[in-house]
This record gives sequence, structure tokens and C-alpha cells, in this order.
Amino acid sequence: MMLDETDLIRKAQQGDLEAFARLVALHQKAVRACVAVRAGTPHDADDIAQEVFLVAHRKLRELDAGQPLGPWLRTVAIYLLRNHQRKIQRSPVSAVAQIADLADQALIEEPRDDLDEARMAAMHICLGKLESGARDLVRLRYEEDLPLAEIGARLNRKHSALTMALHRLRQSLRDCVEQQLSEAAATA
Repeated sequence: MMLDETDLIRKAQQGDLEAFARLVALHQKAVRACVAVRAGTPHDADDIAQEVFLVAHRKLRELDAGQPLGPWLRTVAIYLLRNHQRKIQRSPVSAVAQIADLADQALIEEPRDDLDEARMAAMHICLGKLESGARDLVRLRYEEDLPLAEIGARLNRKHSALTMALHRLRQSLRDCVEQQLSEAAATA
């Protein structure tokens, strides 16, 4: 049985999580697009869009089930985006930019030591040991810097599964790098 949006809203207001998940699925692209065109970065857009649905879940009972959900969600999105932008404006941008420039300059000027070179070599070896699916996940997240929502869509995986997989990959890579470094130190 296909439920219309009004029925889904009523069910979600009564605590039906599946109905709420269907509402999220119906509106998540539009909400993210609404935020993305106004947000500073894709990461900000993802974070704010996710927060919209957290607020919606908490406040859905206040909504008139006969009213369309999309405009209400977009209003929440704009409100959260404005709050986010106010927070950003409060921080002295020149100081943040100046600190970033100093850090970048320090990284450029800092001579690479043997340990840095050894770590990079160990990381290269460890990345080579990953299965292709894991290597693709690392590439998408850390080389292409894609948000988890986009990676999930590309790989047809849920957000929670991706975060857990990335957590395990980071642990595995850290352990592998440490193992490589200790083996290199033992043979030196």
C-alpha cells in the first residue's frame, strides 16, 4: 500500500520510524540542494542537511500533517544555515586565515625527516595491501574528499556502514604502518 505524504507525516508523528525514514528519503535531496547552494562547503551542506532531519524528528509533532513537509523542512534548513553562518562570522576570519597561512608556510619550510619518509613509505605499502573495495573507499574519502552521503550513493552503502568501515580502515592502516616501522627499525 502506497502512503501519501500526509499519511507518512501522521505515522511519523505517532513515532513510526519507518514512516519518518520514508519522509527523509523523499526530501533529503531537495533539502541538501537548498542548503548546498547557500553553504560555504559541501561538508557544511551535509552537516546542516543532516541537522535539518534531526530537528524535524524532534519537532514533527508540531507540524500540521495536512501541510506539505518540503517547505517546512526548507525553512528549518535556512534557519540552521543562518545560525551556522552567524557562528562563522563571529570568528575573526583574518586570524583564522593568518593561522592557516602560518601553518601552511611551516609545512612547506619544515624539512622532511627520515621518519616522515619512512611513514610515507609504510603507508604506501599498507595501502597496497588493501583489497580494491577498501582502497576505493579510502580514495573517495581522502583523495577526492567526497562527503559520506555521496560515497554512500556511489557505493550503495548506508552512512553508518561507511563510518564504521572507515574507522576500521584507519585502525588497520595505523596498525600496519606501525608494524612496517617496527620491522624497518628491527632490520636497521
